[in-house]
Amino acid sequence: MWFNQAAPIGEVYDATANPPETAPWPTIQRLQRMYDRAENPRLQRRVQMNLLAQDGYETAEIARVTRQSAATVRRWLHRFEAEGCTGLEEAPRSG
Repeated sequence: MWFNQAAPIGEVYDATANPPETAPWPTIQRLQRMYDRAENPRLQRRVQMNLLAQDGYETAEIARVTRQSAATVRRWLHRFEAEGCTGLEEAPRSG
């Protein structure tokens, strides 16, 4: 399992699965642009988590660098894997 941690409650990951390949170069470039241009610090942190993962950092290291829990790091890494850069954006909120 490439995120080095257990699956969140309700989700099952294949522990025998191969780690994903790094994102294509255009995606990494887009992540870097998102990081550089982000006005929202939460978005910038999510992008940073994924850039660190692309550089080969492990979940615990990313959590330490970003000062987030390992569960939060895993959630955003999985979201990026499932939805790409768009998945890192703020979701609409009520109120």
